[in-house]
Amino acid sequence: MDVLAAAAAAAHETAAGEVNIWVAFATLVIALGALVFGAQKFTGAAESVGHAFGLPQFVIGVTILAMGTSLPELVACIFAVIGDKPAPTIVAGSVVGSNVTNTFLVLGIAFLCSSKKKLNIDLMDVDIPFLFGTSLLFGFMIYHNHYSWTDGLLSIFISGLYLASTVMRGHADEVVDTHVVGAYKKHHGEALKPLTPEEVAKQEAEAANAKAAGAGAPAAETTDDAHGHGGHGAPAPVTWLTYVTMVGAAVLIYFGGDYTVEAVQEVADYYKLDKSVVAGTVVSFASSFPELLISITMARAGKIEMVLGNVIGASIFNTMAVMGITSLFMRGATLDVAANTINQGLPLMLAGVAIFTFITIDRRPSKVEGALLVTFYVYYIGSLVGWL
Repeated sequence: MDVLAAAAAAAHETAAGEVNIWVAFATLVIALGALVFGAQKFTGAAESVGHAFGLPQFVIGVTILAMGTSLPELVACIFAVIGDKPAPTIVAGSVVGSNVTNTFLVLGIAFLCSSKKKLNIDLMDVDIPFLFGTSLLFGFMIYHNHYSWTDGLLSIFISGLYLASTVMRGHADEVVDTHVVGAYKKHHGEALKPLTPEEVAKQEAEAANAKAAGAGAPAAETTDDAHGHGGHGAPAPVTWLTYVTMVGAAVLIYFGGDYTVEAVQEVADYYKLDKSVVAGTVVSFASSFPELLISITMARAGKIEMVLGNVIGASIFNTMAVMGITSLFMRGATLDVAANTINQGLPLMLAGVAIFTFITIDRRPSKVEGALLVTFYVYYIGSLVGWL
């Protein structure tokens, strides 16, 4: 009888565990959806408010839009250190996983979807050195399995330097794309000559006119908004609904981040995985999924340079600003970093930066390179979860 009772109790416990894990997965999906959706809505509303206060489009691009890309990671990381059950290893795992996802998956699929043979972009002056340097510095900071608050302050300072540098280059008309962090220069013959935003708008309007004329449609008019960026689409006007949207999105971000961390902990405990593994795979993929869809659209439209700029900006912001800001909320002196993040995730992240650099130097993206990048991502997922 004792044996039967023990077996029945074990069966009941197993069934309860199966139910709980499905609840945890459902919670994770819903919480991640709320977090990403809230971040998108908050960023869009903040962009409209920025325009209403007269901020230049480029400044909005390198601050609100660029930071909004990494907002889900930042919120999840902060909740990982301030929650009732702190899980500090989630922080570095999420940052590394997000950068690996951006470099290998987002960029790889963008290359597969793009038919462009040569990049009209020069990122070797500031952006690539910044990406390479910040990635190496981040590796040194976490290499001893911890990340201190002094590391965080230095990281915040460096991310501020990059944003300031990008804004200054934008005002000097060296950077002309207003929606991503990075340089976007048109190629003329053998020389790379920067175009002003007005020249870019004029070229886009001329192209629209030519296309419309070829289709027998009315020609598009060249218009300039208050910031001199005609043709880029004016943001929605700011009304009381804009501020309500910001408040509602902030609520979604708060609860989405809180429940995401709780669900990650439950899934990791059930499968006896380190929490950084779940953060570096499921959370990173989900937070990058909207960016992946946008990148596919841009690549098909021949705007692969925008994808490159977005990947650079998001990667620098993740390793410097997300880690740095999160360190200000930690309860102890340091943030713990999981061994698999250092031994498996970090080498692949640095390899991605190196491959990114070679692609930028060559400036000839190919579908073969895209397939190689996606293969690297599959290997990353398999090695973390123990499939490979």
